[in-house]
Amino acid sequence: MLNLQWSDIDLAQGTITVQSKDDWHTKSYRSRTAQLTPFLREVLLQERQRLHNEEISCPYVFTWKGERIRQDIRKSFGRALRNAGLEDSGVTLHTLRHTFASQLVMAGVNLREVQQLMGHQDIRTTMAYLKLTPTDVSQQTELLPDLNVNESKKEQSVIKLRKFR
Repeated sequence: MLNLQWSDIDLAQGTITVQSKDDWHTKSYRSRTAQLTPFLREVLLQERQRLHNEEISCPYVFTWKGERIRQDIRKSFGRALRNAGLEDSGVTLHTLRHTFASQLVMAGVNLREVQQLMGHQDIRTTMAYLKLTPTDVSQQTELLPDLNVNESKKEQSVIKLRKFR
């Protein structure tokens, strides 16, 4: 994230490209492009305008006083958790990826799309990220159609199933 440059972002198209750099590489060494949410696009537009207004010129998106941030962000994330009263919650930066994947699935996004959004090569990796509660699962069964089959048809179906065995 700290290696993100303005040239990686296409605000007109609303996309961001994650790609290897001279001093950093993606986990898979492959680049990928993802769609920005409307909210994130607006935040980035405002930040770019602020930097322009303050005459700050830096190719990197995340800066401090116009200079690239090179330190690890875990310390800042820990401070944010402390301020939110979550320091002993077990939440890590990686937890955010698990939450992202699970919430996409709970919102009805299919697994292949989640896989693509997560940047996974293998669907099994995506499956490992999903954390669904028993409530989530029971709510999904409520989406199945109600067959409203009358009693005689139910009995006929049971008889056919017994013959099938």
